[in-house]
This record gives sequence, C-alpha cells and structure tokens, in this order.
Amino acid sequence: MRIKVLTVVFAILALGCWSYAQTADTDSGNPNGNITITSGPNVTPQSNSATITWNTSGRAATFVKYGTDPNNLSQKSYQAGGKRDHSVTLSDLTPGTTYYFAIMTDDQTVRQKGQFTTTGAASASATSTSAAGSNAGGITITSGPNVTPQSNSATIAWSTSGPAATMVHYGTDPNNLSQKSYQAGGARDHSVTLSNLAPGKTYYFAIMTNSGAVRQNGQFTTTGSASASTKPGSLQIVGPNLALVSANSAQITWTTNAPSSSIVHYGTSKGSLTQTAVAAWGASTHQVGLNNLKPSTTYFVQVESAQAQGSGAGAKSQEVSFQTLAPGASAKLNQPVSPVQ
Repeated sequence: MRIKVLTVVFAILALGCWSYAQTADTDSGNPNGNITITSGPNVTPQSNSATITWNTSGRAATFVKYGTDPNNLSQKSYQAGGKRDHSVTLSDLTPGTTYYFAIMTDDQTVRQKGQFTTTGAASASATSTSAAGSNAGGITITSGPNVTPQSNSATIAWSTSGPAATMVHYGTDPNNLSQKSYQAGGARDHSVTLSNLAPGKTYYFAIMTNSGAVRQNGQFTTTGSASASTKPGSLQIVGPNLALVSANSAQITWTTNAPSSSIVHYGTSKGSLTQTAVAAWGASTHQVGLNNLKPSTTYFVQVESAQAQGSGAGAKSQEVSFQTLAPGASAKLNQPVSPVQ
C-alpha cells in the first residue's frame, strides 16, 4: 500500500513540473502576462524600408502593425512562434515619410507604440531611365535601383534575374561618369556604397555589365547643402554608426571630408569616456574595433578625427550609446545608435 501511495505522489510531482516548464516557455496562453520589452524598440530607417528590433523578458509574439495614419495602422508584419530577440523589416515604404507603428501581443494588445521617418525625399530618391543594354546577356534588373543618399555617401541596391556584375560608374557630369565602384564575382542581390561625395549635389550613375554595356541609368542628390561643404581648415564628421555588435565587441564607423585620424573614446558612464581605441591615420572612411566589452551593457561613444598638423583642425562627433548583446547571442550588423541627451 505504501509503495502505491509513493508512486501516485511522484506522478503528481512529475506532472506538476512538466506543466510549469510548459508555462514558463511560452506566452501563448497568457500573451500579456508579465512579459515586458527590456530594450528597444530601435528603428533603422532607409528610403524604402525600416528595420525595428526589440527584446522581451520572455518568449513573445513578433507582431507589428504600422501605417502613415496613427489612428489606422492597416498594415502588419507577423512572424509565427515566440522569441525574446525580435527583428522586423517593413518594406515598400515611401521616402521622406513619417510612419507610425505598434508592437502587438498575440491577443491584439499594444505593447509599445513608436514612429519613424524614412530617409530621403521625393527629390532625393533615385530616378532612373532604361538603357539599351539593360537586357545584356538575357539578365535583367528585377528590382531597384534603390538609392539611400547621405551627405557624403550613397548606397545603391538592386537585384538581377541571374548572377551578374556589381559595377557602377558615377559622377557629377552625366556625360562623363569618370568614377566607378566594382565588386568581383557575380551576384543576384547587389549593393554598392559610393563614398567621399559632396553634400547637396546631384550625382549621375550607370549600372554596368562586365562587357561595358549600360544596364540602367539613374541619378540622386546627396543630403545637406552646398553651403555646408568643406571650408579650408574645416573637418566634418558624419556618424558615428554601429556596423557590428556582439556580446564582447563592436565596430564603430564614420566618414570625414578629408583623410584624418581614427579615434574612438568610450566607456560605460555618460560623459566619462575613459577608454580609447584607434586605427591607422589617413582614411576618410573610418572603422575602429572595440574589444573586451561586457555583455548586455550600455556603452557611450564619441569619435574624433584630426588632420595632419598644419593642414586643418580636428573634430569630434556627438556622444552616442549602444548596448552589447547577451552572452551567446549572434553578432548583428548595422545596428542603430542613440544620441546622448
């Protein structure tokens, strides 16, 4: 009799542990529960898309409603299953437009609201015309080109129906595209970043084939204004940006209007940036790695560049912050930074 009683007790305890484990691993039966957003949402807007990332204290739905009317979020993006680290990319957006979004639970409750504005404007987005060589070799451009202009750079992205060259000729004279960007090998999804451009200036470009034929022409205007361009002895910084972040490291990037030094000041306390990392002098596009960082920690960063003695003054960026990932998390590319108030 005693053996039977013990057997029943153990069975009840095992069933209770199983039920607890099931409840602890999902929020489907209690979508709101005690689950909260622990970081974010962070938004990385482009001209035609935006990526929204956030983290939750437990497994939760990856569900976003969005639109241009805050009272009518008629579009949505939903990923099945629950997770703690969430990332949603909203596509087919309009340049220079304010969008509103709401992070939702599975039972249609709003976790958090936000808004963002896509980059560019109607006059700054890419305009393109078909060219006679656009069907060279039977390969065609199936989407794009989409241009994301900044003050000193622009990224051109497009897709082709088959593997093709990633080659762009560009310049400020449509009849003399004397500069070029080329990546070896063939690809279907293409992305080229043109650097060291002048603010507030119209550039013309041609997407090329390996044989030198033009697939498609286009143009764009960089942000800023001509009056903001370089003055003698003046160094300008665009950035900083977070190109890569993991639990223990980060890559900080920025650009300057002249070759200069690459210095990053950083630390875990606002206004107290006691650590320094540097890269080789002489670049206009700067990239500095920060190593031996602590996981799940907020870091504050300010970048500095200086020209050679006698050829111009130095400059510092605003102070920004970012958070390293949790231990064991996969590294993430092109994450947003937050200006420090």
